[in-house]
Amino acid sequence: LGYAGTYAIANVLLTLAGTLIVIIWPGLG
Repeated sequence: LGYAGTYAIANVLLTLAGTLIVIIWPGLG
């Protein structure tokens, strides 16, 4: 993939993780 591909994948994973945290976190409180 190279650096650009790795960075793109990491960026997508971080975005998905952030979205899940925002959705799930209020239910845990």
